[in-house]
Amino acid sequence: MQAGVDVLKRIAKWVLGLIGLIALLTLAAILWFVYSVQSNLLPPPDPLGQQSIASYATADSTGSSPPPVLVKGFSWDGITQPPTSARPWTR
Repeated sequence: MQAGVDVLKRIAKWVLGLIGLIALLTLAAILWFVYSVQSNLLPPPDPLGQQSIASYATADSTGSSPPPVLVKGFSWDGITQPPTSARPWTR
């Protein structure tokens, strides 16, 4: 009876060790992924003699532009229900 309990304890230790190892590897993979993404988000340095793209920004903004004038009779509500002849399965 004692031998069976020892075997179960040994198996439990191995299983817990594997779970811990998997957790550590998962954490390491997540940290590597975050570091990799963050390092790729850094812009490269500006080439010599060329201004930064941020120098082209203007401080005075005119706000949003007016909506474009669309085709006469166009309705955003109408595009959700196209005529039968304009449906993609019609040939």
